[in-house]
Amino acid sequence: MGGESSGTGVRPQLPGAVRAADELIELVQRGATRIPPLLLQHVALFDPASIPRSRGSVSRRMTAAVIIASTRLGRLDDAVEQARRELRSVGAVLEERDVESAEAVLWSAIAEAFASAGWSREGASSALRALDVADREADAWIVHRGRALLAVCRAMNGEYDGAERAIREGGMVADLTGAGAESTFNDYPFFLAAILVASAAFDSARLRTLSERVRSIDPEDETMEVTARAAEAMALLVDGRLDQAAAAVATITHGTAGDQRQHMVRGFALGMQADILLARGDPRRALRLLEGVPSTGSHSLCFDMQRASAHLQLGQEREALAATAGCIRLGAEHCLRTLPPLLLRRAIALERLGHEARADASFAEAFHHILSSGSATPLLTLPHAETLRLLHRLREANPDLAPQAAEIASRVEAVPRDPAEPPSMPRLSPREQVLADRLRSGATLTQIAQDGHVSINTIKSQARSLYAKLDVSGRDEAVSLLERRGYF
Repeated sequence: MGGESSGTGVRPQLPGAVRAADELIELVQRGATRIPPLLLQHVALFDPASIPRSRGSVSRRMTAAVIIASTRLGRLDDAVEQARRELRSVGAVLEERDVESAEAVLWSAIAEAFASAGWSREGASSALRALDVADREADAWIVHRGRALLAVCRAMNGEYDGAERAIREGGMVADLTGAGAESTFNDYPFFLAAILVASAAFDSARLRTLSERVRSIDPEDETMEVTARAAEAMALLVDGRLDQAAAAVATITHGTAGDQRQHMVRGFALGMQADILLARGDPRRALRLLEGVPSTGSHSLCFDMQRASAHLQLGQEREALAATAGCIRLGAEHCLRTLPPLLLRRAIALERLGHEARADASFAEAFHHILSSGSATPLLTLPHAETLRLLHRLREANPDLAPQAAEIASRVEAVPRDPAEPPSMPRLSPREQVLADRLRSGATLTQIAQDGHVSINTIKSQARSLYAKLDVSGRDEAVSLLERRGYF
């Protein structure tokens, strides 16, 4: 590879870099699941800007190889930055005969970078560009790869019908099990899209079949194994086997494997683990799990809506609204798949705060999104009684929606919950929250009064009010109950 050491940080010279880039693209074209890290590191060091644009196909293939290398190494910020630079430079005059083939390779590389970083709409747009060029060139590899990336991006964005069409066009069977004819290309992206579609449909049988098929692509490849385990964990969650699901997903989120290609899969697994904790009534642990974890740029992984669920379980409605405020500011940039769940959580928070009209508007918007997508996942970890109450009010105001409302109600009832899920926690006022923490710390009522600069009678009155709200007779029983409910 030109005699350069990838570990030195020295940029490779053009002839050696071109050979390495061609080798990388050939491996990707052959559907290789494992590419030598040294080759990726060598290619990623090259600066495509050093090639004159007049050398069209060389420039495009080198840029594509650099984006692929950065993506496969997990340097997603670098890959996306390079992809965006290319998008800004579209329209350069290129006259070489093979430029269209090189352009198709570049567009598919850009689509992979966006998909890997969670930018689903940009990824879908780039995959369509790759398909357009590849169709003119009759390039079977790019057509297959473009359809696979299009399927993943559409599934990530909650466009499940479009994802299924791309899967079928790629030669996969209509039931998304992947049991069709063997392909000479890498079908992993198709399976990943199918897993997202099956998850949205709560189809545990299909998830298990897909898990087996993904693992069979390359039993020794870490990414295939992690993806297979994620599909198995989702199947367990759908079946309501929460303890087993928690154990399965922990092998992904807490495992030592560090392959950065798994960025999105690990992100989905982390969100699934938070959902399991919330379904088991453990909101504080869910918040600790997600502490400091950012959502992806367009919120295809939206951890803020899961934080909102945790705050709702804790009776912290304003915190739930604050957690999703950034999502609302994204406007049309927000991922379509994760938009309904955050709107539902905002509706419940607004309802509890007495903003009925705003709650109904947020709920109605989410309702229509869920109907069009057919997904049940937005209903995970929602308080069922309040969700059904909002649904009833929507039906009362819009009698023509009664059949659709009944359909959504059936999905609400189908959402898995822990059979031993404790009753909802009563909402504690800020003063009661402080008092509960001090009671657990072992401080006496006198100490609590002195620290709060209030009288002992005030603290006794607050304690009696807290005990009545919790329906307990004293301090020890109150602390024990709060601990069992996951309050602390």
